[in-house]
This record gives sequence, C-alpha cells and structure tokens, in this order.
Amino acid sequence: WKGFCDDRESCKPTDRDAWKYYSVGPPYIMHKNDWAKVCPKWVEYSPLALEFEPQPSILAEMYSYVIACAYYDLKHQYLFSMLSDPGSSGSMENVDNLNFGFIANAQKDVPINDE
Repeated sequence: WKGFCDDRESCKPTDRDAWKYYSVGPPYIMHKNDWAKVCPKWVEYSPLALEFEPQPSILAEMYSYVIACAYYDLKHQYLFSMLSDPGSSGSMENVDNLNFGFIANAQKDVPINDE
C-alpha cells in the first residue's frame, strides 16, 4: 500500500519485522501515552485504508492502526497468554491460561519521544 507514511523508514519494516511486530489485531492494552500518540494518525489513515480494504471488510481499521504504529516505530509484543481466537466458543477460549503477571513488570508513565 502506498500513500500512508511512505517517507518514514519505520514504515518500511522487513517482512520478518512486519510479521513479528505489526501482525496484530486491535489493541486491548496500551499505555495512555501511546494511545495519545497513535490515535490521530490512526484516524488520518482510516479513510485511505478503506479504499484498499473496502467494507464490509473489518480489516481496514486494523491496517490503519498498525500503519499508524509503524509511523511512530511503536512495535508490539505478543502476550500469548492473552490471545483470543474469534473462531472459538466460550468453552474453547483461553480463559484458564490468562496470565496478568506482565502488569507487575510494566513501567509506569514511560515518557514518549516527540517527533
């Protein structure tokens, strides 16, 4: 896709890094500073993403989100204990293995870098 953040090096990840850091769905947990930084670009990129992935697809918002994250070089870390499977039923969900231990290790109020 062209026309999003073509001039930024962070928007040109290798295939390996794209899968590792940006192959994500909607964010469930994100620091408030990251939300404040990413949301304006996410909103900006959403209309163009809909041109590439028109409705009734539900993927355009996910794509515009991860492109906005790439714009700021905001990489994601999978928490496999927190993954859900939209194809599963309530009895198949990963609820028995949810682990919130990562919260104890989270940094509080980490400053964000301005552009």
